[in-house]
Amino acid sequence: MSVPWTRQGEGLLLRVHVQPGAKEDALAGFCRDALKIRLRARPVEGEANRRLLVFLAGLLDLPRHHITLLHGAHRRGKILRLEGHPLPALEQIFRNHLSEPHQ
Repeated sequence: MSVPWTRQGEGLLLRVHVQPGAKEDALAGFCRDALKIRLRARPVEGEANRRLLVFLAGLLDLPRHHITLLHGAHRRGKILRLEGHPLPALEQIFRNHLSEPHQ
């Protein structure tokens, strides 16, 4: 499985697959070459996109303004730019997912 991010300058580009309207906000593993994230927010007037940025900021311990939605504002597949030092947190998420039993 390839990692869902690419280094770019001082930050990273992260590919995510969002499932809006879920029961809870949660990391749901991987979908092809993207990090899969479930969000309670509905895809109405940018609500799910805003919630995605807040969720990732908390998950990766980054200030919200260090995360920018570059592509996919109206799609489930999105590309985000992460500034700062998110790589250690992403690598830990990746390792944890690979070590969990799959059903």
